[in-house]
Amino acid sequence: MQRLYLVLIFLTGAITLAMELLASRILNPYFGVSLYIWSGILSITLVALAFGYYLGGHFTRTPRAARKRTLDFVFLLMPTLSGVLVVGSCLLYPKVFHTLGSASLVFGAYAACMLLIFFPLIAVSAMNPLLVAIQMERAVAAPSGSDSGSGLVFFISTVGSVVGVSLTAFALIPNLTNFTSMLLVAATLSGVTLVGALRSDGLAEGERKQLLLASALGMGAAVLLVAFSSVYLKKNEPITFGGRVWTLEREYTSFFGNTKILSMAPVPGSPDAALTDTYGTLYYNDGITMNIVDDRGRSLTPFTWALEFLARGLRPDAERVLMLGLGAGIIPMRLEAVGVDVDVVEINPNSVDAAVDFFDFDPEQVNVVVADARTFVRECPEPYDVVLLDMSHGDGLPEYLLSIEFFRDVRRCLTEDGITIFNTFAATAHLDDYDHIVKTLGSVFPNLRMYHDGLEDGKLSISIYLAAFQREDVTRLRLPADPVPPGMVPTLQKVFSGERPIDMARLERAEILRDEFNRFSILNMASDEFFRESILSTLPPEFLVN
Repeated sequence: MQRLYLVLIFLTGAITLAMELLASRILNPYFGVSLYIWSGILSITLVALAFGYYLGGHFTRTPRAARKRTLDFVFLLMPTLSGVLVVGSCLLYPKVFHTLGSASLVFGAYAACMLLIFFPLIAVSAMNPLLVAIQMERAVAAPSGSDSGSGLVFFISTVGSVVGVSLTAFALIPNLTNFTSMLLVAATLSGVTLVGALRSDGLAEGERKQLLLASALGMGAAVLLVAFSSVYLKKNEPITFGGRVWTLEREYTSFFGNTKILSMAPVPGSPDAALTDTYGTLYYNDGITMNIVDDRGRSLTPFTWALEFLARGLRPDAERVLMLGLGAGIIPMRLEAVGVDVDVVEINPNSVDAAVDFFDFDPEQVNVVVADARTFVRECPEPYDVVLLDMSHGDGLPEYLLSIEFFRDVRRCLTEDGITIFNTFAATAHLDDYDHIVKTLGSVFPNLRMYHDGLEDGKLSISIYLAAFQREDVTRLRLPADPVPPGMVPTLQKVFSGERPIDMARLERAEILRDEFNRFSILNMASDEFFRESILSTLPPEFLVN
C-alpha cells in the first residue's frame, strides 16, 4: 500500500504544477503577460501549499480512537475534493475574469489566481503530511532517528511536479485548449481517488463506497463540462457585442498562445450594414487583434499598409526583405506580388496555418522559417535590403527583442544601404516609456525616422513606425500609388504627412536596454496595463476564454 500511495503522491505532485502552468495561460488574455501575473500565480501557489500542509498536519493531530474517519479516507478524499473545486473554477472564471480585469489588472490578477487554483491546491497539498502520518502509524518508515518517510514523500511529490510541467507544456498546451486541459486535470484528480479507493486496504467498507461515489461524481462533472463546453462557452453561436455580430471560425492551440479566427459582421438591419470596409475576418491571439481582413482580402489595419509602403517607399529598389513576424501574412504576399523576394521568420507554426487557412497566404511563394527571431538574426545567412520587425507578445513587444544586442544583430543582417522598419505602439499618456525603445534603436543605427498618425484629438494610443538606416541617408519617401480601403485613407494620410520629430532632450532621460539589465517590462508596465484594459472593453468577453 505504501507504494500505491507514493504513486498517488507522484501524480498529485504533477497535477500541482500543471495547474500552476495552465493558470498562467488562462489568465493571459484577461490580464496580459507581465511580472504581476507571475508574481500573483507564484505567491498564491505558495500560500495555498502552506495552508494545505498545515491543514493536512491538523488532521493528523486528532487521536486515532477519536477520529470519525481514517487518515486513509481523508488522504484519498483530497484529490476528488480538489478536482471538484477545479470544475467549479472552470464554471466561474469565464464569467468572472473579465469583470476582475476591468476593475483592476493588478488586484484582479491576484483575485483571479485565488479563484482559479488557491482552494484546489490547498486540498491536494494536504496529502503530503497526511501520507507521512499514515506511514508513521503503520511503522513503515525508516528506523528511529530518520525522517519517518517525510523526505521520501516530498521527494516523490517534487519529482512528480517536474514531470507535470513537462507533460503540460509538451502534451496538453499544444493539443488542447486550456479550458479542456484544466478539466482533464480535474478528472485525473478524481481518478486518483478512484484508484486509491479500489486498491487501498486501509479503508473501512463504508469509506470505500463513499470515496467511489465521490470520485464518480467528480469525474462525471468534469467530463460533462468538457462535453458541453462549446455550449457553455458559446463557441458555436454568433455573439452580438459593440454593435457587431461576432463568430468564432476556428481555434488553434500551441506553445505560443491561443489563436482564434473570428468573423465580424454588422447587426442585420443596422445602418452600418452597407459599410463593408469596416467588417471582416480577425486574426486574434491571446486577447490581441493582430489583423483584420475584409471579404476582398484587403487589410483593415493601418499598420500593414504603413509597413509595406515604408518598405517600398524608402527602398523602391529592394530585392530581398526579411520579415520578423508573419501575422496574417498580408505584407509578405503583397511584397512578393511586386517582385520582392521575402523571407519570414515566425515562432508560432499556428500563425502559418491560420494565414494559409483564412488569409490566402501561399507558403510556396514566401519562404517561411519557423524559428525564434533572436536566434535567426544572430546567424543571419545573407544580408537583406530591408528588415521588417512586426512582433508582439502578450500586451506589447517582447523585451528580449528590444535590447541593443538584438538591434546589432539586425544591423548585421542588412546590406550596406539596408534599413529596418519597426512596427511599434505606445500609450500617449506614457510616451516616456516608449523613449527607451527609441534610444536603444538609435544607439545602433545613426539615422532614425519616425512616422505616426499624430497625437491630436486626445488620442489614447498611437501606432509608431520607426525607420532605421545603416548609415546617414537622405532618401525621400516615395509612396506607392496602390489603392487602399476607404476607411484606411484618413489614418494613412496622417502617418505619411511627414516625419515626426524625435525629442532628443527627452531621450536623455531614457535608458539603453541591454540583455544583462533589461527593465523594459517594468518601465513599460503602465502602458501594458492601458492596452490590456482597452482590449477588455472592445472585444466580446466570450472570446477571451482559451
